[in-house]
Amino acid sequence: MSSSPANALSTLFYRPFTEGFTEEIFSRLEFRPHTVGVPVKMNSGTRTRRRLFCFSVHEWRPSSGISAASVIVAERGGMSLIPRQKRRPQSVPKLPHSAADLGRKAIEYCAALERLVRLGHEEARTALICFFEALHKIETHRNPRKTLLTQVEDADATPVTVHSMAHWKLDSAGSFALELLLWLWCARRVPHEYGAWGQIAQKLPIFEIDTADVWWDRALGAYTDSYQKPQGVPELRSLITARYSLADSIKLRNAIARKLRDRFRSFARPR
Repeated sequence: MSSSPANALSTLFYRPFTEGFTEEIFSRLEFRPHTVGVPVKMNSGTRTRRRLFCFSVHEWRPSSGISAASVIVAERGGMSLIPRQKRRPQSVPKLPHSAADLGRKAIEYCAALERLVRLGHEEARTALICFFEALHKIETHRNPRKTLLTQVEDADATPVTVHSMAHWKLDSAGSFALELLLWLWCARRVPHEYGAWGQIAQKLPIFEIDTADVWWDRALGAYTDSYQKPQGVPELRSLITARYSLADSIKLRNAIARKLRDRFRSFARPR
């Protein structure tokens, strides 16, 4: 990166819809008012220009509305990152029966997305709808599983390999890494929704094992832009148990990043 994304975030960029996102799909997405950004008028109503990353355990809120007792994780441009407030669970699109034809990893992936959607996670909802859209377009009952997996991957319907032999796991670190991957994947698909980060993400190639390091480099930038002191965040700190890391804040910060990196890379498609 030639310039700091954090400094570039003040600039708003406008791009047309890209890579298969139609008005029909956008009309099915339920954007929440707590999403960071600037309201933008579209044909299907008012949407929000999302720009900053955060994990599902947190949310960005206008600093002016934050109480003095609130725990503030970070602050950016008049917004504060705070622990996510409990809300009524969000509705989840119905899982197509054809998802089972792809195997156990596909089911596990959908279950993870559904959990995030219920928390109000925007990128998980987008990813779930994209995955379901792809399943509706392929004839699962007429094709072997290997062919189905290839068709889903060719449609770029998911950034995660859902092959039954995939080695990723959704422990705490894996779930956080998945959220980071989904955010960057959505920023790549709809760059105008993510400001400067969208401009960075749209230049990324398909997420595969050979390009995973490039993706991680961009993901690390978004992550550290929002979490400059992750060692002070209990949910992230708990990912590391090694005593030598816990005793040193810099080692702890680096250990958290390495663990997220390993889980992040495990989601990539094999060669």
